[in-house]
Amino acid sequence: MRLGSSLLLIIIAATSLWFARDAFTPPDPQATPPATSEPLVSFSPSEVGQITITRQNETATISRDPQGRWRMDAPVNDRVDFQHILALLVSLNGMVIEDQFTLDQTPATPDQEPANAEEFRLADSAVDLTLSGRDGKEIAQLRIGGITPLSVDQIPTTYVQRLDSDYDDTIFVVGGNVRIIVDRPFDAWRDHRPLFLAHPPVSITISEGQRRIELTRESPQDEWHMDSPLNTRADQEAIATLLASLSEPIATEILREAPAPPSGNNTSPPSITIELAQSEANAPKPEPITLTLSPHPTGDSDSRLLRSNDRDVSLVVPSPTATAFKLDATRYRSRQLVDLDPTEVYKVIARDPASPAHTSVLRRRGREWEVMLRNEWTRANDKLVFDTITALNETQITHFSDDAGTDLEAYGLDAPVLQAAFFPLDDQNPLRINLGTKNGKTFAKIDGKPFIYEVPDATRFQIPVIPGSWQSLSLFDFSSLDIRLVNIRQKGWPDLALRYAFMDGQWYGLLGEEDVTAMINVAAAHQMGTTLERMRAVRWSVAPNAEVYQMLNDPVLSVTTRIVPTDVDGTEFPAQQYSLDLAPMSENSPYWYGRINRSRDVFLIDAATIADLLPQSLLSPQ
Repeated sequence: MRLGSSLLLIIIAATSLWFARDAFTPPDPQATPPATSEPLVSFSPSEVGQITITRQNETATISRDPQGRWRMDAPVNDRVDFQHILALLVSLNGMVIEDQFTLDQTPATPDQEPANAEEFRLADSAVDLTLSGRDGKEIAQLRIGGITPLSVDQIPTTYVQRLDSDYDDTIFVVGGNVRIIVDRPFDAWRDHRPLFLAHPPVSITISEGQRRIELTRESPQDEWHMDSPLNTRADQEAIATLLASLSEPIATEILREAPAPPSGNNTSPPSITIELAQSEANAPKPEPITLTLSPHPTGDSDSRLLRSNDRDVSLVVPSPTATAFKLDATRYRSRQLVDLDPTEVYKVIARDPASPAHTSVLRRRGREWEVMLRNEWTRANDKLVFDTITALNETQITHFSDDAGTDLEAYGLDAPVLQAAFFPLDDQNPLRINLGTKNGKTFAKIDGKPFIYEVPDATRFQIPVIPGSWQSLSLFDFSSLDIRLVNIRQKGWPDLALRYAFMDGQWYGLLGEEDVTAMINVAAAHQMGTTLERMRAVRWSVAPNAEVYQMLNDPVLSVTTRIVPTDVDGTEFPAQQYSLDLAPMSENSPYWYGRINRSRDVFLIDAATIADLLPQSLLSPQ
């Protein structure tokens, strides 16, 4: 019976060895280690899901949880700083082989024993490190020894072995400071950041007792909005600053034991609850993170205790951290008066209610703007329209004056000094702004909103209401090739008439009754045509006075240009004529007043532009 049992055990053992023969792969004696200058390991840090570190009979496993947070089990049992993890992974990826050898290749001198692994800190004092992927598969198993006496380009080198290879007896000298990183006390790996956001937040609630501030957004791509205590736009930068401040390593100490709440205090301590966006469509939504602030149990006024519902520790943080928990709604309200997209505005109406004549109506036709001027659509200054909208977008609210908006008279809004409306393409739901003044201050109210804001006084001058102010700065719309006749009248000079013969490309001239064709500077004449074609005003005068009109009724320089538009095949179209009256603002002023066709609209022009139109510039002395 005993013999039969023994035979049965032998058969079972032999069968097990037979079926296990494929599970065992003997070391390959021909395996070749990586060459010098090659990386010892290569992986993507995003692939790593677990790191196991064993040193001096103490093992710590650091794993990435489903929310992307790195946590260490015993001896720490806490969240670890992802910057430490990143530094470790980058250092491992940067281990370029500088040299390699085996213990057998290390010669011993007569005074020395044969080399052993501990000389390179690859025995009892070694650090074993295993990297595993997020799929659980092993990436690398390393034994990290001591730092070598040598350095490469002032970067230390370290002895390392690959325990998961067929050349695990090879000792590699690699660049990098990985040994310094893995030698850090495990407690020093703990995260001193109150907040770690693995996914973008979509909701923030700051509360104390029954009072609360609620900030939300539909998705991480959308802007933040304040839902409570007011329904209004939120300050995007202030929210970003809040999240950034709580994501900094501000903790000066980490306490394992939670402090007891103050006795006899039934008031809920201030807290911030942050709801995170869902990482993937089918993934479970992360649990909200709640940070709670409380006094330091020792009564230290320079510190506070901060707890998070995703950690079993308390962080000692500086007292200024309490600023983030203050229930100050104005801190998170947007101070941007309006947020208009210039590409989506297709009509603008701006008016002074006290002066009906001061009403500007603009429309966009394709990419160009037009302004209604004397019952006709006239080319508008596209840049001025864009700059006006941009200036409004950049206008900052200086004070939140009234959130009810019922007493308009108190802010001069019962009789606004300016009203402006910006319409989208479908003319529906325009944004209407009312500006009023009271006691030397300027206030704004947007239709459909109860809020009244104090704004800079300059705001009411950013939107022109005089239609002529919106005109294009390009004064003429013709080609210099179509110029046929230019009459120039300058005080103190006889009239100069220059005629251009299109067919022979020749200029002819009369100075008074004298033929000055031979004196014409042809290059200057062509430059005159180019100057007229490209002539631009510096700006339009908002309200010229009688003195300006008197100066332009008796101009220092008057230029009349006759245009005959001509097609490429020589076909001529009806002639057009433009008169340009010019007078200097003052004797040595760099600007001149100007008007076209004796219009009431006056512009300013650079004096340097006038030089090309003067007779003395166009004629060469004989």
